[in-house]
Amino acid sequence: MAGRAGILWDKHWKKVVGSAVAYGLGNWMHNKYLRESERGEINRECIKVGDETMRPDERPTRLHVIVNKTAGKAGLVNLFKDELTAPLQLGAIEYHHIAMNKSDKNGVYETQYAGEAKECMLKLNLDECDAICVIGGDGLLQEVVTGLMRRPDRERVTSFPISFIPVGTASTFAKAVHTHPSETVQSKMGRAALAIVQETKGKVDVLEITNGAGQQIYALSSFGVGFIGAATEEAEDASYVKDHRYWYGAMKAAMLRGWPHTALATLSYRDGEDASWVTTPLDVSTFVASSVSDWGLGRLIDPKRAVDDGKVSLSWLPTAAVTSRAALYSIGYRLSQGTAFTALPETESVVATEFKLSPKLTADDVAYESTATPFHIDGEAMPAGEVHVKVLPKCLTFYVQPLYIPPPQDEVDKVVAEKD
Repeated sequence: MAGRAGILWDKHWKKVVGSAVAYGLGNWMHNKYLRESERGEINRECIKVGDETMRPDERPTRLHVIVNKTAGKAGLVNLFKDELTAPLQLGAIEYHHIAMNKSDKNGVYETQYAGEAKECMLKLNLDECDAICVIGGDGLLQEVVTGLMRRPDRERVTSFPISFIPVGTASTFAKAVHTHPSETVQSKMGRAALAIVQETKGKVDVLEITNGAGQQIYALSSFGVGFIGAATEEAEDASYVKDHRYWYGAMKAAMLRGWPHTALATLSYRDGEDASWVTTPLDVSTFVASSVSDWGLGRLIDPKRAVDDGKVSLSWLPTAAVTSRAALYSIGYRLSQGTAFTALPETESVVATEFKLSPKLTADDVAYESTATPFHIDGEAMPAGEVHVKVLPKCLTFYVQPLYIPPPQDEVDKVVAEKD
C-alpha cells in the first residue's frame, strides 16, 4: 500500500502542490478583497461626515487612545495605524495622547503594566479631549471604567463618551457595541471609528462592586465565582495560546485542580429598591452574574439581558448537578452548540438589581489578597471576599454602532445580477 501511495505521489505531486498553492492564494486574495471592500465602505461613510462644513464655533473631536499591546492580537498599535487612522482622519477626528509621559509619535499610548489604565484615567484632563478610545479586551476596559468612576468629577464622566474596540480573547462586552455581523478585525475597528465619526452614542449600565474593605471596582459585563474564577485564573498566564486561552484555562482548571470545584457562599439579592431581600445558601460549581446576553466567543448567558435594562442575571450550577468532569464537559459542549447558560436544565437563575455575596473562605485564604477560589470580574481573576454588587442603570456613555439591518433580498439579488 505504501509503495502504491509513493508511486501516485511521484506521478501527481506537482498537481497536488499546485492545487494547494492555488487554493491558498485564492483564499488569501478573496479575504484581501473582502477586507479592502469593508475598508472602502467605512471610509466612504466617514468622508460624508468629514466633508460637512463646520460652524465657526466647532472644532474637530479630540480623541484619547489607550491600547493594551498584549490583548488578543499582536501588533495592536500597527493595527490602529492600518485600520483606524484613515477613517478618523477622513471624519475630521484628532487622536492624541494626553496626561501621561509615554506616548509614541502617532499619539497612541500603550499600557505598560496591570492597573496603569486606572491611573491614566484618574490623571486624564477631560478638558483636553472629547472622548476616549479603548483598544484591547474586557480587562483593559474594566480598568478604564474603574479609573473613570473613581474620579471626583464622576457626574461629568457619565456623559463623557467612550469607544471600545474589542480585540481581546473573548470581549464579552463587545456584542453590546459591535452589532454588525462581520467579525473581522477590519470591521470591528473600522465600524467603531465610524461610530465615533457619526457620533452615535448610547447609555450602558455599570456594575458597582464594593468589597468588605470599602474598595469599589466597576465592571460592565460579568462577575463570577467557582469554576469560572478558577478557569480565568489559569488563563491569565496563557497568552501564548492567544485566542484559545480561556479554553486552555478551563481545561487546565478541570483536569489539574482538585475535584469537585465547589464554592460555598451566602447570596442575598433583590429586584428593585422597594423589593425585599431574599437570602439563600449556595453550594455551587459556578456562579455568574451578568448584565450582558453574550459571554463572548459565541456563548450565550441570558438572551433576555441587555446592557441598558438596569438588571443583572444571577445564574448558578449547583455542585450536585456537576458530579463529574464528564458532566462539566457536557455542559461546555452544550454551551458551544448555542444553548444559553440560563437555559441549561442544571442551572438555577434569578433576575436582580443588586446582590450581596459572602463566600466561605478557607483557613489559608486572605480576603481580597489571596484566595484559593478567586472571583471572575470582566475576564480578570481577583481574590475573593464579601461583596455588594449593584447595577447603576445607564451610567456611562458609549459610542455604539447603529443596529445592523440586512438589506432586502431583492436589493441583494439586484447587486449580484449587476456583477454577473
